[in-house]
Amino acid sequence: MIKKLLATICSTIFALNSLLHATLILGAPLGEYVLGGQHVVFPLEMRLISLLLMFLWAYVAYAYLQQGNIMKKSTQKTRTIIILSTIFMIFAIFSNGFITTSKKERALMTPLAIVTSLSSLTLLYLTKKEPS
Repeated sequence: MIKKLLATICSTIFALNSLLHATLILGAPLGEYVLGGQHVVFPLEMRLISLLLMFLWAYVAYAYLQQGNIMKKSTQKTRTIIILSTIFMIFAIFSNGFITTSKKERALMTPLAIVTSLSSLTLLYLTKKEPS
């Protein structure tokens, strides 16, 4: 039960981040929440980065559902994706909390990175003994 909850939390946060990037691709004025917050509306070259991130975050969201056995059974590949995303989220805590100059990004993304990191670390610990 707890594994499914943790996987759902992580998956939801990554899915929402994917959705955020989809809105940025379409020209929504939400750029202050991501990538340093230097552009309110992303220029075309930044929209390409958002396109890549949109697909990446959607894939990671699906991997969390697998890791929590909500979707198809997890594999070693799934676990590797979760480990890499956890490392990225720990990095995001510091980059969003201390490096970014965007107050909006710091206020929104830092707490999300903390919740995702802690949930992901706990999920990895709880699923470490499961066969892959």
